[in-house]
Amino acid sequence: MAMAKPGSAQPKAPKARPKFAAPKPWPPKVPLGELEDILPLVEANDESIDAVMLPPDLGDGFTAEAFGPKEVEYLCQRLENNTSVTQLNLSMNPLGDEGAAHVAALLARPGLPLARLSLNGCGIGAQGARHLASALAERPELSVVELMNNRLGAEGGEAILEALSKNKKLREVKVSFSSIPESIETKIEKILMTR
Repeated sequence: MAMAKPGSAQPKAPKARPKFAAPKPWPPKVPLGELEDILPLVEANDESIDAVMLPPDLGDGFTAEAFGPKEVEYLCQRLENNTSVTQLNLSMNPLGDEGAAHVAALLARPGLPLARLSLNGCGIGAQGARHLASALAERPELSVVELMNNRLGAEGGEAILEALSKNKKLREVKVSFSSIPESIETKIEKILMTR
């Protein structure tokens, strides 16, 4: 065994690199076209698609149709066995509590790689928040949830707070302008600041 001369530096062992999944390319691969053309690709698990975004209901006559609970149920059924979609944006569509329950049922499916869920301005109330919170508590892949501009209220805020205490992987939960009391919203922010 060779000894190092006094004063000479010992060679350092290379540091082990932490294993991280390669980030998805930006921007996400959002398919363009009619939903009827896109859904078969989603259902077929086409890896060229990693984000699904429904057009918002602007209420201005420009959007062909609003996507309500029944349409979202149909979409969620198409996503049940998908392993490539990591982002789902259903914002500004009138899902309500019923649509939120369909999304929660989708989140309960094992193997779903969803990392980001956007449900801003969807008319979700306390009941929908409870459905979502029970599913969010068990989704380690999910790191970002947007629920801004809904009607979650104190009961919905408490449900989200409980989900955060169970799911330590959630890094970003946006609930502003959702009728959540400031005290609950502050608790949510404090939990997220420590992650």
